[in-house]
Amino acid sequence: MIAKKIMQWVKKQGSLGVKENLLEIRFRVGGFGISNESKLTFFSDGTARRQIIRREDDCSKSIKSFIFYDEAQTKTLYGTFLALETEEWPSTFEEKKYETLDGTQWGLIITQPDGTTRTHDGSNAYPDNWKDVTALFGIS
Repeated sequence: MIAKKIMQWVKKQGSLGVKENLLEIRFRVGGFGISNESKLTFFSDGTARRQIIRREDDCSKSIKSFIFYDEAQTKTLYGTFLALETEEWPSTFEEKKYETLDGTQWGLIITQPDGTTRTHDGSNAYPDNWKDVTALFGIS
């Protein structure tokens, strides 16, 4: 579904030479004073960027880093994202056996070209492919 919308948007924007955000995916994870966020942005020219913001204890101090992807790398990156099958995830992952008072909270927000968003989150509960998620976004 997302892939189809992106392709429609690319065709519409293609001849204009406009480099607009086609898809933005924000992933945040944190707990007990540490918060990390990774944002993947896919552009209309077939490239992408990953921004990582790491915060520890004092949220006013953050470390930002950027990675830029060419067209070939972006195709691989997007394919890796699609392989996560996030469209099959529930909106909230809930801890089943225990109730942990402190731990790890996370969220994933997918913003499509038309502004529609899809959100997934959890607190001490994760999708089965959690290691693939953290590897894609470069944070844990």
